[in-house]
Amino acid sequence: MKKFLKTKKFKLIFALWLLLFAYIIGSVFMLYITTVNANRRLPDLTPRTVGLAYEDISFVSRARDHINLAGWWIPRQGSDKVLILLHVKNGDRTFPLSLCKPLWDNGYNLLLFDLRGHGLSGGSFYTYGFQEQYDVLGAVDFLKAKGFQGKSTGVLGWSMGAATAIMAMSRTPDIQAGISDSAYGDLTRVVKGRLGGLGFFYPGLTLSARLFEGIDIDRVKPEDSIKKLGNRHLLLIHGAQDTTVPVSEVYHLQEAGGANVTETWVLPGVGHGMAFVAQPAEYVRKVVTFFNRELS
Repeated sequence: MKKFLKTKKFKLIFALWLLLFAYIIGSVFMLYITTVNANRRLPDLTPRTVGLAYEDISFVSRARDHINLAGWWIPRQGSDKVLILLHVKNGDRTFPLSLCKPLWDNGYNLLLFDLRGHGLSGGSFYTYGFQEQYDVLGAVDFLKAKGFQGKSTGVLGWSMGAATAIMAMSRTPDIQAGISDSAYGDLTRVVKGRLGGLGFFYPGLTLSARLFEGIDIDRVKPEDSIKKLGNRHLLLIHGAQDTTVPVSEVYHLQEAGGANVTETWVLPGVGHGMAFVAQPAEYVRKVVTFFNRELS
């Protein structure tokens, strides 16, 4: 009997350890597929592709790792206004190229760069804005060294880049206005929604993120950052049929932002980050009108 009980106890302990091991492996795997390596691509296009002269540039992130970030500087002679353009996850600085010519034509200097872990920039992984916000602050330092003023600086980002833009604005007065296209207001809420029935992995995922990458997923909350903008303004854009970041996220941001949100543009029938593709002329009109009004 004692031997049987010992055997049964051993099996129970073994089963519990096996479940714990499976949970850890599952959590690390969920971390890998949600927060780790971007699909790096070398730029196959340049601003010259859309008829714009440019310079290859680099600058250092303000994050503690001080990684080097690679980008393009597209100057507009005679203009003191500048926009920082932030690409999507698994994208790179080529992502907003199709929008660059109309923005340049309307009098804007442009700074495009690869966020950490993407393109030619340093870093081994991306963090959904947790560290990228400090990459943007490095871009601000680059612009200030060129003589640009915060009151003449704007930021436009898509998806992860949009969330990053909002968080970066809350950390510096040197970005006067921003446009957020397809941002999430709370990464925890979105990740849990994406996990669905696998939501029980979330605690392990967040712990793995902290241990292995120094990322606190629960602190990636642009809807908290938006409350810290003072009298600076945001334009929020989102596709009503977005299945990556639910359209409900734009309403969370709108509610959190209050008077900081000057306008919310939700496009019926449009998917994630596809507003410019769906309505290019209206997109350019809204973007230019907003920045012309907000940047002095």
